[in-house]
Amino acid sequence: MATFDFTCPQCGVTIEAEESYRGMVLECPSCGKGIVVPRVGGVPRPKLKHVAQQQEKQEDLNAVAIRRRLAEQEAEEAAGKAKEQAFAAKARKQRMLSAVVKTVIAVVLVGAAAVGISVWRRHKAEQERVREEERQRMEAENALERKEREAEWQKKRTEAQQRQQEEAEKRAEAEKKRKEERERERAEQKRLREEREKERQDKIAAAESLKKELKERAEKFDRIGKLFSKATVDLWKNMPQDARLGTTEGVFYSLIPLDKEHGVYEVGSVTNGPMRVVELSKKEADEPLDVADYLGLVEKYGCLCLPADGGKVYVSVPKGSAGKQYTVPSSSVEPSSLLWGEGLCALIKRYSIGTQNLVYDVSYLPARGKALPLGQFAFGKPLGRSELQSAVLAAALKNWHPPKAKASKKAFRPTVVFYDGKTIKRGADGVPYVPRSPAGRMGSSYGKLCDEARRQEEKLSATQESQADEAARAKENFCESVISSIPDGSLQVFVRITEDGDSAPQ
Repeated sequence: MATFDFTCPQCGVTIEAEESYRGMVLECPSCGKGIVVPRVGGVPRPKLKHVAQQQEKQEDLNAVAIRRRLAEQEAEEAAGKAKEQAFAAKARKQRMLSAVVKTVIAVVLVGAAAVGISVWRRHKAEQERVREEERQRMEAENALERKEREAEWQKKRTEAQQRQQEEAEKRAEAEKKRKEERERERAEQKRLREEREKERQDKIAAAESLKKELKERAEKFDRIGKLFSKATVDLWKNMPQDARLGTTEGVFYSLIPLDKEHGVYEVGSVTNGPMRVVELSKKEADEPLDVADYLGLVEKYGCLCLPADGGKVYVSVPKGSAGKQYTVPSSSVEPSSLLWGEGLCALIKRYSIGTQNLVYDVSYLPARGKALPLGQFAFGKPLGRSELQSAVLAAALKNWHPPKAKASKKAFRPTVVFYDGKTIKRGADGVPYVPRSPAGRMGSSYGKLCDEARRQEEKLSATQESQADEAARAKENFCESVISSIPDGSLQVFVRITEDGDSAPQ
């Protein structure tokens, strides 16, 4: 058979094939890849001995490749047919299973429907039977309840009749009691009217008696007030010894400033005997008071004591207040209220007691230093904040001297001085004196001396002004220090009685 050669397009090896293999797919004996044998073309091989051997070898290789390819194709076709057969068998099984399941479901549904209808019929018959039994039972119970209600109603009617009878008896008894109670109330009202009438008469008599008593008390208070208003004030220590309480027989009236009201007391004095103290009141009856309690009030609050036949009110200040030091207040103050307290001052002003003979010596006590006497003040004259500052400054400035210049700071002394003469001269201290208005013509040195004298005169004036400013600043600082120290200081007040009331400061 004729052969031809062609080249593998993959590896370039020359392959010999028979003419009958044209158009077939063979496996390359060199690279093992499939190639398509060309239908036309190719180079006929020379029929040499070695070519024949290669051809035989090539034919063997081609035969092997073809057989391998055919075997693979047959295996693939057999596998495909086996898959198709398995798929067809599985489909037949599924169809048969689906038909069986549907048949079973249909049978079950038909059986369930039949069973359900049977059960429903039996349940309905049972319900009918139960309803009938329940209806019969309810009818029996209703009949029994009607009988019981009728018996209960009968019992209640009987009890209601009994209660009506009892209530009628109770109403009759209550009516009888009400009649008796009305009789007792009429008798009690009559007795109360009589008692109220008696109380009214007693109140009228008591009111008349109280009115008379109040009138007498008011007259007594007015009489005491007039006695105080006509008197002048004096110190307790100035009361004569033979006119004091317990040394003479008579009546004394005392005013004591209490916390809420002024106490008025009538003190009876017996020579070398015990005193008798009575507290007077406009609203209540006179009340005796223990002498020790009275003396305790006088010691605590002070008092104004007036003999019944005297024209002077003797002031007893609270214990420990005479000559006491008081911290300087931030506003105005009256020296009398500092010494005696506001209560006694209010009593003196209330009764218009004459105070023209009272004089107060007031001194300022700084925190450091000596006391500064501020002067004399009348009883009702207030000492204001500004007035206090002025008085303290005036008293402090009396003893104040400008500070001396420091030793290290030498005073300026001019070396050329102007004077009112006519010629240039030299003084005893060797200082030249230059005339301000020379007579006639001067030498060339006069102008230089005038310029130097004018310069030194200006320097001396500036030095003196600086010293005056320093002295003013020192004085201002001293005044500020005094004013700033006033809140830390105190006032000391002493009272004196002048012999002539008109000479007291107003």
